[in-house]
Amino acid sequence: MECDPGLIHDKWLLRNRAGDIMRGIELLCRCVRFETVTLAVKHAEPAGFTHPVEVRIVPDYYPAGAERLLIHEILSLTLPEGSIPAEAGILVLNAQTVVAIYEAVILGRAADTRYLTLTDMRSGKFSVARVKLGASVQETLRTVYPGASPVFAGGGTMQAKLALEDAVVDETVNFIASGVLPKYKDSPQCSRCGLCAAVCPANLPVADIARHMRDGHPDRAAALRPDACMACGSCSRVCLAGRNLAASVAEAKERVKSA
Repeated sequence: MECDPGLIHDKWLLRNRAGDIMRGIELLCRCVRFETVTLAVKHAEPAGFTHPVEVRIVPDYYPAGAERLLIHEILSLTLPEGSIPAEAGILVLNAQTVVAIYEAVILGRAADTRYLTLTDMRSGKFSVARVKLGASVQETLRTVYPGASPVFAGGGTMQAKLALEDAVVDETVNFIASGVLPKYKDSPQCSRCGLCAAVCPANLPVADIARHMRDGHPDRAAALRPDACMACGSCSRVCLAGRNLAASVAEAKERVKSA
């Protein structure tokens, strides 16, 4: 259930390391008495998974892989904002975490690497690499795509940020890419079309939050639940005025956290 567009390494793991994922699941089931074990995918059912794993093909939309949305899709449960799924008896793991569990227990291998999606967005070329934690983001991409610049890194296409020369791969990096900076108009005008609120998976009044932040009323913005934002960036993508609404909501979210 790779959430962010452009990620391909989970699909690669399902095709190339399905046996190790299954062994990791079996290890988990020896430690925890699960009622159900579900493998959620967006496309064709992968091979190599047997009882107790139930494969579920879920709707292919962004951000369907977000934790609370996925839980609602699979279990028909709506968890409160800010809640921790494990405290509700629900364990959500991605494919490479399960592979890391298998390798740690069976092979004695430290969890000091990550599978990443590397891409040159200008040419549309993608590749998968296993990278050591602490490795240089810039060098990792340029090893595969020489001369790549500028370089972005983060959770995926929608959440990547410009990577500085000293940026390193850590647990938050799933995606390293070369592309171009988005061009926001940063226009103060809003047609009140409602598209930003319509695509928001957290059902936030995005335009109102952005307006209050622009007008210097962060307290009013904070009252509109910006802390529920999933940072998917969908609001900025659909804004007809070309505004970076996601940045305004993120700023309001930070104000709430620091209050």
